[in-house]
Amino acid sequence: MINSKAVKDLFHRFVIYENYIQQETISYQIDPSIVPPGYLTVFSQNKDAYLFYRNSLLLLLKKAEGEHELYYELLNFTLHTVKLIGYKDFETFADSLYDKFKIRWDNTVKTSHLVSELGMQKLELNNITLNAYQHKYEIEEVLIYLAILIKAVSKNTFDQNLDNFKDKSGNLRKGKIIEYIISGLDSFPNLKKTISKAYNPNLRNIIGHNDYKIKDNSLFTIDDELIITNHDFIEAFYSMQELHNALIWTISNIEINKNVEEYSDCGVLAIGYYYNKEIDIPEIHLFQLWCFSQCDPEKKWLKKAQIYKDKKNITTKLTDICVFSGEITSEIDKWFKRAELCKKVQIHLIPIVPFIGLDTRTILIINEKYQIYEEPYSTIIPVDL
Repeated sequence: MINSKAVKDLFHRFVIYENYIQQETISYQIDPSIVPPGYLTVFSQNKDAYLFYRNSLLLLLKKAEGEHELYYELLNFTLHTVKLIGYKDFETFADSLYDKFKIRWDNTVKTSHLVSELGMQKLELNNITLNAYQHKYEIEEVLIYLAILIKAVSKNTFDQNLDNFKDKSGNLRKGKIIEYIISGLDSFPNLKKTISKAYNPNLRNIIGHNDYKIKDNSLFTIDDELIITNHDFIEAFYSMQELHNALIWTISNIEINKNVEEYSDCGVLAIGYYYNKEIDIPEIHLFQLWCFSQCDPEKKWLKKAQIYKDKKNITTKLTDICVFSGEITSEIDKWFKRAELCKKVQIHLIPIVPFIGLDTRTILIINEKYQIYEEPYSTIIPVDL
C-alpha cells in the first residue's frame, strides 16, 4: 500500500533539491533535511552514479503514482533502436545531441525559477509561464532524437541530418517533425499521448508571435478566439517537462548499464552483522539502493569482501568505495569469533527504497526511513580472519 503523503513529501524534496542545484550561483545553503535520502552518500561514491540515482528516484516516484509508463516506453524504444544501428553509432549521436539538449534545458530551468521567485503558489497561465513554456518548446533536440529513432525503426536508415524536416535555411520545421513523430508512435501509446499534449497544436501556433492576450485564465487571439484554456496549458507545460525528464533518465540509464561494473557497488548505505544459535553461518546484511542492485544481477564484487578488526573496531571492505568501520560491541565480538570458526559468512544484499509506505520492513539509516523493496540477493563467501 503506497502512502500518498510520503510520496508527495519525497517528491517535494526532490523538486526543491533539483531547483537548488540548477542555480547558476548558489546564494543560500539548502536545509540538509531537504536533500533526498541517500544523495550525499552516493555522490561521495561516484558522481555518475549520483546522476543515475537522482533520475531513478524520479522514476520510483512516478511509478508510485502510476505515471511511469512514459519512461519505460522511451527506454524500450531507444534500446530497440540501439540494436538496429549499433551502440557505437548511437553513442556518438546521443552524446552530441544530449550536450546541446542539456545547455538548452539548463536555460529553461533558469526561466522556470521565476515562477517560485515571484511567489507563485501554483502553475497557471500567465506571461511568465507562457515564456517558460516557449523556452521548453524551443528545445528541438528531443524532437530530433525521436525522429531519428522512428526513422531508424521504420525505414531502417540512420539519418542524423533529417534534411526533409528543415527549411531552406536549415532550420527545423517543428510542426512537420512533430506530426511525423506523433504518427510514428502507435506502438508507444503513452509516449505518443505525452507528445501530443506537450506540443498542443493550438499553443504551438502562437509561439514566437505577439498576437494573443490572456483573460479569464485562458489564452485568446487578439480577435477574441479561444486558443487554449488554463487547464490545457498546464497539461502541455507538465507534459513537456515529463518528456524532457524521461529523455534525461533514458540516456542516464543506458550509460550506467554500459558501465555497470563501475557502479554496481554504489548505493550501499548500511551494514549489519547477525548471528544467533538458530543460524549456522554468521551473516552480513548490506542495504543497497534498489536501482544499483537491479543493474547488476551477478554481484561479483561481493566475493571480494575483506573483514578485519583491531582492538576497538571492525572493518568490512567490499570495494574501494564500499567500506564500513564501526565499534566492536559484545554482539559483534561474538559474530566475529563465530566467523573465525566457520571461515565463511553469508552475505544478504537487501534492495531498499526511501520510505513511500510499502507493506515491507522499515529501516532507519542516518535519520532517514527506508523500506525493503525486493527479495535479497544471498551468497556465501570464504573469509580469512
